[in-house]
Amino acid sequence: MKKTFFYLCALVVIASCSGSQNKTTPADDSASTEVAGNSVDYKIAEKYFIKNDVTTVPSSVKDQAAFDSYFGAASVMGENGTPTKIDFSKEYVIVVSHDPTNKQIEIKPLALSQGGGNITLDYTETEGEEQSFTQRPLLMLIVDKKYDGNVLLNKK
Repeated sequence: MKKTFFYLCALVVIASCSGSQNKTTPADDSASTEVAGNSVDYKIAEKYFIKNDVTTVPSSVKDQAAFDSYFGAASVMGENGTPTKIDFSKEYVIVVSHDPTNKQIEIKPLALSQGGGNITLDYTETEGEEQSFTQRPLLMLIVDKKYDGNVLLNKK
């Protein structure tokens, strides 16, 4: 129980310190990528974490019950302290997760496109300094269900 509380506290601290770093635009976290094929609009979901008892995370989650079985919310005090709202009746989530690590890892989306029945996310991972705790880096993109397809993750 103490370990779970420690991980939750560490995640909240990280999320509150890096809240503005993950934004794709200053106004609303929305983005569209321009690539060959059809570009796909998305929003970055913030202030969520992977639950401690989860060993494998799927590349996409399309309903609230499944989402709740993998992820928890990491609300913090202050302005913009609540997790990004997700309406699973209209949206789904594309997920990129990293194995637990004591290094600072930043996952950034490069391009999201649709073509040939696939939704392809190109992304990068940047490794930073060693930390005094272990975390599970995570990137979640909220995508309109009109862009449905087999999700492919392409690390660049």
